[in-house]
Amino acid sequence: MTCRLILSQQENGRRAAWSGTVSAEEPIVAMSFFSYGDKVDWARSPTRLATELPVELFLRPATTGELHVTWRIADAQTHLGLEGVTITAPPTRIELEVVTGELFRLADLAPSVSLFGLVLPKTQVRGKRTHLWELKDKYLGGLPPV
Repeated sequence: MTCRLILSQQENGRRAAWSGTVSAEEPIVAMSFFSYGDKVDWARSPTRLATELPVELFLRPATTGELHVTWRIADAQTHLGLEGVTITAPPTRIELEVVTGELFRLADLAPSVSLFGLVLPKTQVRGKRTHLWELKDKYLGGLPPV
């Protein structure tokens, strides 16, 4: 299954902001990933019955000289304060065909700072407490060893 991700830059005061959606014909869940150096932060969306999820990216300078980056798909939000990094802003409009189950790269903000996402069909996950989810057992075999 493929999904369509469309993100456009919006005027938003001091911060640069992009907003849009990722949509599919069947219900989906998603994860956002923030890679910086040798670290990765991630978050998962809730397991709602949704065929369209909101997507947002915010770049906001802080008075301390840091740059705050927030990247989210639905409620799957990652946030990081970067110091001493010169970033390259993404294009004003991003359109991607996203294959479910495959990691996609949204943007490389700097040589060591990248934003990724993952969209999965909701049928491949099982819900847990507090709207968290995990892959169903039959899909775990395709994952690389950690």
